[in-house]
This record gives sequence, structure tokens and C-alpha cells, in this order.
Amino acid sequence: MSHHSQLSIKAEPQVLAPLSTLFQSGIQVTIDNDVALTDLLLSLPGFTLSYLGDAVQTIFVNGVPLDDMQQPVQPGTTIALSAAMPGLAGAIFRKQGLHGSLRSKPVALTKTSTATHTVRIKLFNSIATDRAQDLFTHGVVVDAKAMLSVLERRPDMFSHADLELDSQGPVSLTQLKDHLSTAQSVRLHVLVQPAKA
Repeated sequence: MSHHSQLSIKAEPQVLAPLSTLFQSGIQVTIDNDVALTDLLLSLPGFTLSYLGDAVQTIFVNGVPLDDMQQPVQPGTTIALSAAMPGLAGAIFRKQGLHGSLRSKPVALTKTSTATHTVRIKLFNSIATDRAQDLFTHGVVVDAKAMLSVLERRPDMFSHADLELDSQGPVSLTQLKDHLSTAQSVRLHVLVQPAKA
């Protein structure tokens, strides 16, 4: 099992918006062999059958739209979840949609050999913002470079946050950026504190 740096951020709620863009790159989730997609998604904080049925309108597995939520997920798979997409594309790619026959037919997934038993889950639009606090409070593994990019785009959002790396105590924003520039991934925990009056 690979080691991930542990990053803890204590900050006001407004950090969730820039951090939720990390979901576009994806979070790494460890899986058991032959876990069904539904079971995998239900294991994520804040995801329920009701939420999957109502909010998640489009599911891609390795770039292919998927309707069968009971399909087993293989290590190395990339899963993307989206709320309703606009226009004809949304109508075509919507799970169980009336226009699903216009899609390319999915290719049967083959088992891949990989050293790790992880998948990448990407969240888009309202799915990312809806589930941000639940996922970040629980802790998620993200690419270090993606985290560095967020910090570089929005340093103002993190300048007053309490940053702690690998339980070694506080680090500065500059120290954190230096660390992320050489790391592969980081397990990110966010503790949202009430906004100061």
C-alpha cells in the first residue's frame, strides 16, 4: 500500500469551493476485488441510494456512459459522476435516458493487472459541491499536483487557514507548496470552522 502525506486544513467554509475543483481530477479510492459500482459509491460519505437516483444523472466508466450500476468495478478504473448535463448531450448520456440508443455501444471491460487496488472517482458540477464537505471531513486522497494547483490559483483562500502536514504541527503555505511539488498524492482532511463575525 502506498504512503500518502497527511494534510489537515482548518479553515472557514469558503475554502470548500476552490477545494471542490479537486474532484475534477479525481479522488483515489481503495476497493475490494469485484465490488459493484453501487456498493462502491454507497461507501462514499454522503452518498445514498436516494442521492444516486435523484442527483447523479450521468455515470461514465473509463469514458463510456454506464446504465448498469451493479457492474463490478476493476482496479485502475476511472469513474465520473455528473448531475444533469444540458442539451442533447445530457439527454444522450443520462443514465437510463430515452435517447441512450444514440450512444456508442460500451466495450466490455476486461480485468486489468495493476499493483494497487484503487480507482479514480471524478465528480462534476453540483455533485462535487454537494458532497465536498462530507468527503473532505472524512478525508480523501488527491493528486499532490492538483492540490498545489488549487493553492497557487487561490492563495488568498488559504492564507488564514491552519495547515498541518503529517501531524508534525503547523506549516506555512510556502512549506506546503514545497512539499506538494515533490509528492505524488496527499490524504486531505478539512475541518470547516464557523466564519468569524
